[in-house]
Amino acid sequence: MIDNYARYKEAKEKTGGVKKVQLGDVNASKIEANENSIANANERGTRGRQEEFHGKKPFEVFFATTSKKNVDPSKSTAVISEQTEAHRKIPKVVFIDNAEAWVDKYGDDALFQQMNELYQKYKFMETQLARARQNFKVKLPDIKKTQDMVKMLSDRHATEEKSLEANFLLSDNIWAKAHVPNADGKVGLWLGANVMVEYTLKDALDLLSKNLQNAEEKLAETEGDIDFLKDQITTTEVNMARIYNQGVANKQKKEGTYKE
Repeated sequence: MIDNYARYKEAKEKTGGVKKVQLGDVNASKIEANENSIANANERGTRGRQEEFHGKKPFEVFFATTSKKNVDPSKSTAVISEQTEAHRKIPKVVFIDNAEAWVDKYGDDALFQQMNELYQKYKFMETQLARARQNFKVKLPDIKKTQDMVKMLSDRHATEEKSLEANFLLSDNIWAKAHVPNADGKVGLWLGANVMVEYTLKDALDLLSKNLQNAEEKLAETEGDIDFLKDQITTTEVNMARIYNQGVANKQKKEGTYKE
């Protein structure tokens, strides 16, 4: 995984603290982590984060886990996020309005490292939620198609001629005509894991309607969480740019080369 903190330190040493950067520069040179970086992460880090996400640790513990590496013991640890009850308890990042005061109190290196860790966690969560959203988008059409089919069977069962003829897919591009009796008013639904359960047509429609409603609610909830995460990622990027610029300004002041 791309280490923003290491790049930040390297940039400071090379520039000698004489160059400020804009947010776009930070995005390009410091914040290059994206969805693909998760796949290219080292095995230990990726596995640990995946275990935390998949329920072995709640989200609040996942975000509260902070590395103590390169932290100045003489400086207190900054509180850079606020706990929330909504959006899967994903914490809300604190916007640094007074970068000079924050850097003086916590140090630019330690503060940038904290922000970088939080940023990486936000990106990881965004990747997982985007994958969940895609799964819901795939499942919804399948549920709707199944619901329409069961409804058609139910309507046909209410008529005198209950049976129907259908084209059955045997294999790729090979179809056969099938006769569906539809006399007992029952249908089998695949529940997954090679399990099929027989329901009455009414019970099947009730189950599919409930599943469809739950899937739509989960999709809407996931999209709301992704929008919330995008706001936190943007705020974190701005914070990182402000911290970096303030660190450069502080070094220039010490060297007497600072210009307003």
